[in-house]
Amino acid sequence: MVYRSAGMIALILISLIALSQGSIASAQNYRRIIVVSPGFYLFSPVNVYTGMNVTFSVYSNTSVNVYIMNGQQLSAFEQGLFSGYVYHTSGSTVSGSVGPLVRGVYYLVISNDIGKFSAAISYTLSTVPVNVYSIRSSLPAPVGIADYGVQNSSGIIKPYTERFSEIAGGATIYRIKAYNSTPPPGVSPYSASLQLNSVLSVNTSSGTYYYWLQNVIMLNTNNDTMQFLNDLWNLSSKNSVLYSRDISGKGVMKLVGLDNVYIYGSSFRSYSLPMAAYLFIRISQSPDSVTVSYGYSRNPVSVNWYDNVTIKESGVKSAYMVVSGYSMDPRGTFFDSELIFGGGGNGEYAYFSEMNASLSMWYVLPNGSTEYPRALYGFGSDTVEMADDLSTEFVNGVPWVSTGGGNFKPLTGYSAPGNFSIKASIETGRYSYGEPVQINLSETSLNGIAPYTVYITLNGSVATSFITYQQDFSKTFTFQNLNSGTYLLKIAVVDGTNRTAFAGPFTVTIYPTLVEQYYTEIYNLMTVTVVALIVLGLYLSFRGKRGKAAEKQELKESNEKSVQDNP
Repeated sequence: MVYRSAGMIALILISLIALSQGSIASAQNYRRIIVVSPGFYLFSPVNVYTGMNVTFSVYSNTSVNVYIMNGQQLSAFEQGLFSGYVYHTSGSTVSGSVGPLVRGVYYLVISNDIGKFSAAISYTLSTVPVNVYSIRSSLPAPVGIADYGVQNSSGIIKPYTERFSEIAGGATIYRIKAYNSTPPPGVSPYSASLQLNSVLSVNTSSGTYYYWLQNVIMLNTNNDTMQFLNDLWNLSSKNSVLYSRDISGKGVMKLVGLDNVYIYGSSFRSYSLPMAAYLFIRISQSPDSVTVSYGYSRNPVSVNWYDNVTIKESGVKSAYMVVSGYSMDPRGTFFDSELIFGGGGNGEYAYFSEMNASLSMWYVLPNGSTEYPRALYGFGSDTVEMADDLSTEFVNGVPWVSTGGGNFKPLTGYSAPGNFSIKASIETGRYSYGEPVQINLSETSLNGIAPYTVYITLNGSVATSFITYQQDFSKTFTFQNLNSGTYLLKIAVVDGTNRTAFAGPFTVTIYPTLVEQYYTEIYNLMTVTVVALIVLGLYLSFRGKRGKAAEKQELKESNEKSVQDNP
């Protein structure tokens, strides 16, 4: 921002940083209140890519003239040679959106030349879509794949919004070695991280609140051990404010700089390469709370939800994760989703001597359908863990991360995959407990790319898996030692571009044997029989004892009588 009058730089009398109310669209959106003397003006630049709109709001205690100008128009204006403008209006409270515009640098110009009083002015200035390069535009940066809600179609930038209740990120890591000779305190020099990051929007009767969600695998690349971590930050204000009374989960509240953050970390475990790893974040809600579930898996089917974090919030109307290219969140960061590699933690920059990994990311919408990002970039922006020497390229329909000089262009060749889906049917007979169970599966993959990894689950656990290059196949599976009961069988297929499709559930029933079926009746009958036999035995024993006693008494009486009869 520059403040001038008739080509001469004047003194900024007041520069007060304050939080704006509502969405903040860039770093310039933290309101600066400037007193501008009569006859003076100020201007602020904004970078625009073809297809963007310039959006702004101006607040003043007196009417001012507001312009959007390009560089030539501003130069003439400063020289007193008024040559036009892109947009003009006047007033004390002014907002607008100008465009779409061609690529270039544009300027918001606010001139206090209407009245005779000083103007106390504050303003916001941004673009729609957001400028994905406003935070990161070169290495070091988080490197992987990111959905900013911004689509570049033949050089024309367009925004979009996606709302979803679950996000999943998959990675197959073939090689990874990281090192930082001067790591932050508490961070291994050999550590790296794979992060799935997204933004949660909670809409309540008292307003909308935003939270930043992180699901992370932290890897010690020198000894092949890893740890699962998850974070939750409040994005609704300049600093993250969370209270332990409002947050419950396995983790703890921790002060990170000026931010109060919820953090949980699992114990370490070993890994071996190549390694398939999937990270999940899922949202559920009730009228007075929102639950964020963090999960991981070695396949996209059987998820281990390792931490469920509940946010107490009264009057919840809706809750979902969101990607949007229309604005920034209230902290001036993106409404984006990221699956990226970076340092191990605490803002570490990692140098990768080895890296070879493929990535994928998808969303589950509130109606249960699966969607893939409409556009992808090869770098993230919101996290502070970064890579010094990684690059993402799109190869044969799949994003690959390897060592390199960074790729900050849209991932060329990427388009949202078609709706990959499967059709499946099963045939099975009537089986009783203890019998081998045969299931005949027929499956067809639609709009997929081979090879296909097929997972079959029973009640949520993977029962078997295999790889096929056939779009259509039939196969018979035999399952042993299934207990009696009803099983839900689901089928998941991951194609060669890491897209996942599901079929089912199908019902498989294992019937009990006659002994199992009538176990209770048999048990009760046996119990009654045993009791009856015991009672009968006691009775007979008692009768026997009484009989012997009677015989003795009769014999005694007979002997006494005999003595009396023979004195």
